[in-house]
Parts: sequence; structure tokens; C-alpha cells
Amino acid sequence: MKQLKVISNSGGIDLYLLGVPAQYHDKFPSIGAFPQKFNADARDIWLRLLKDEDFVEMAKTFELPAERWNYTIQIFLKWCSDEGISPFESIVDRTDNNRIIDFLLSARLKVIKYLDRIKLLEVVSMYKPYRVYMRKDHGFVVQSYIELRGFGDLSKFEQYLQHRQVGFVRTAGGKWQHVINSNLRMFVKIINSNRAQLWYEISVGSSVYYPGAEKKTVTIKQYNSFIDRTIWLPIVRAHRFRSIKKPSLF
Repeated sequence: MKQLKVISNSGGIDLYLLGVPAQYHDKFPSIGAFPQKFNADARDIWLRLLKDEDFVEMAKTFELPAERWNYTIQIFLKWCSDEGISPFESIVDRTDNNRIIDFLLSARLKVIKYLDRIKLLEVVSMYKPYRVYMRKDHGFVVQSYIELRGFGDLSKFEQYLQHRQVGFVRTAGGKWQHVINSNLRMFVKIINSNRAQLWYEISVGSSVYYPGAEKKTVTIKQYNSFIDRTIWLPIVRAHRFRSIKKPSLF
């Protein structure tokens, strides 16, 4: 994976290497000038960036096209990193998996910090952890579930969920939701007076590279198993909840 370094105005980024046609080099970045070497999955980030009011105001301070290109690409790469999307077009680049692992690790640590802080897992019994991996147009979603029992009085449990330091909000379908960030959400669904389901959902903006996928077909089961075995479970096993005494794959 190529690494771009945003440098000073003396020369700037080589736009040819990014696949930007020469006709755009002396113009300010635009929607139509999306670099051809960038990941098509990241095009939406490019569009949102160029329309972002804060970005537009800051970009105006750069008077030369080369300066504004440098700044635009720098912010674009940051936004891609924040959203867990590979900025470069690459079908077989295994470093994409490393980026996804870093993204998932960051999300996992946020979940641990939150649940350890609210101490929910210290006062309930937990059963039947399992994971679900859902495909989407660009990337995939990790969902990790566990069943909760023994939370006592149902009304008090619901009051606990709404406490300002816990921060769950009731949504449609009887679910409770807590949003940690745009790519990470927690859910609770109360099944009956003694059972509830807790899960968290991580949305990843790029796809895991499956070795050999460019040469053969891969089933959904094979793909999900690869994510589970080589991407997600090593993170779970290495970073556990302090509030769970027994090892758990939740």
C-alpha cells in the first residue's frame, strides 16, 4: 500500500501518481476530479468532504491549487481512516485487512470502556454469546450478541438504561439503543421480565481481503468464517471485559 506524505508547497503531491488528469492539476479539487487511484468505495467520502462547510471555509485559505490539493487529500485520508475505509483502490492488498483490524480494535476498546464503566455486566448473568457478520454494498457489519438474565425488577432495569450516565434511548420495536459514534452502537432488547438481549454493532466501510478471492469464488459461509477466525476473534480474545470474570467471546 502506497503511503502519501502531504508536504509543503514546494512540489506538493504528485497528482499523476494518483490518477488525476492533467486538466485538473491547475484547478481546485472538485467532485469530477476524484483521483482514479483512490478506492471507489471512498468516493462518497470525497463528495461529502467537498460539501462540508468547515472544510470549504478552511480550504479557501489556500490560494494556490497545489496547496488546496495537498490539504484536500490530507483531510480525505483522515476521513477514510476515521471511517475504516481503504483510500486506495486495491483488490489484493492485504494491508487493507490490517487497517480493518486496527479499526475493529479501536471499536472493541470503546465497547469495553463503556460497558466496564456502566458496570452492567457485573450485575447480570450472561448466556449464549454469538457473532453475526452482515454484508453491505461497501464493507460489512459485525454484531456481537449475548443474553442477559437475572437483572431483577424490569421497571428498575429500564430506569437504569435511561440513566444519563448509561445513555440508552428507547427505539421502535421495543429496542433500546446507545450510540457511541456513527459506526458503533449498543442495543438492548427486553425479551421478558427476566431475559434480555444485549449486542453491539460495528459498521466497517471496506471489505476484508480473502486470500485467493481474485482467483476463485468464495461462499458467504467461507467469508464469514474467515472474518470470525482471523480478524475478529483474535481481537476479542486479546481484549476482554474487566467486568466479566469468566472468559467470554462476547
